Amino acid sequence: MKSKRLEPSTIEVALELERIAAVLRNSQAIADQSRKQIAEMGKSASPWQRIKEDGYRGFADSDLINAFEKICVASQAKGLLILREGELEGFCRSFSRRNKAEWLASVLQLDLEQDERLVEARIFATSMLSVVARVIDGLPRLKPGSATL
Repeated sequence: MKSKRLEPSTIEVALELERIAAVLRNSQAIADQSRKQIAEMGKSASPWQRIKEDGYRGFADSDLINAFEKICVASQAKGLLILREGELEGFCRSFSRRNKAEWLASVLQLDLEQDERLVEARIFATSMLSVVARVIDGLPRLKPGSATL
């Protein structure tokens, strides 16, 4: 599978470097973990890793993107939603994804209804509500005043 070799966004790199720098400012020596984190930032991701991190944007050409779109539409028609953004962290790329707990804590501080950084999350939530409503509408209903269908 071909993949775009997308580099982390400048915001993600800056946030990660700031976080590492904050740890280093309070220590006497460079910890192995800090070295590993810095080295990890320079590694190229595998094609599948790019898709996991970047979602459909990681596909290299329009044929792959079109095939992905068709699969998404067909899957949603059956009640299966595919997360176009890759991992959950793809919903908000304004915060570093290196530490998932920190990412989640930061995102939970945002306003899901209004924050511009969460547009894709709102779209996905709306799709989810639509699928759930369609499933619920297809369930058998109780007859009024009866315990039977």
